[in-house]
Amino acid sequence: MREINMKKVELIAYISIILMSLVTTGTLIEKYVNRRMVSTNTGIPLGSHMKLEGVNWNTNKYTLMFFLSTSCSHCRDSAPFYRQLLGESTIKNAVRFIAVFPQDLSQSGEYLKSLNIPITEVKQAQYTEPSVRVSPTLVLTNNKGEVIDSWMGQLQSKDETHILNRLRTLGTGQ
Repeated sequence: MREINMKKVELIAYISIILMSLVTTGTLIEKYVNRRMVSTNTGIPLGSHMKLEGVNWNTNKYTLMFFLSTSCSHCRDSAPFYRQLLGESTIKNAVRFIAVFPQDLSQSGEYLKSLNIPITEVKQAQYTEPSVRVSPTLVLTNNKGEVIDSWMGQLQSKDETHILNRLRTLGTGQ
């Protein structure tokens, strides 16, 4: 009888270990698959100068650069926010928009068109200056090309609201 009880205890222990392993594995997979890479600390120092060939920073008081890639799923997922941002008249009257891709210009233009993102100024550059490491990254500069803010990764709605409000404030001159 005692031997049967021991076997039941061992069986229950094994089943418990298996269940705990499955729960732990499921939790880790969910966190990995559903993670959103987001950071307002992009590692781009405020005040650093953006070096982007062919850009005259004096054209507008502010420039918002979208560092994107045609192979970036977070960029594609962020397209509705980008369309909203680009559609606001208060913002687009005050801020110049530039899309920067590592891919060639024709491929980049087609990508923007396929996502219905109306950025007309598109540049090809590798993400090196200063410290842009991932896509998507948004970098806001003044009319000297100096970084005044930046955001990295796919943004959560609270971050999107923050950016919209920040750019609206620039647009109204407050």
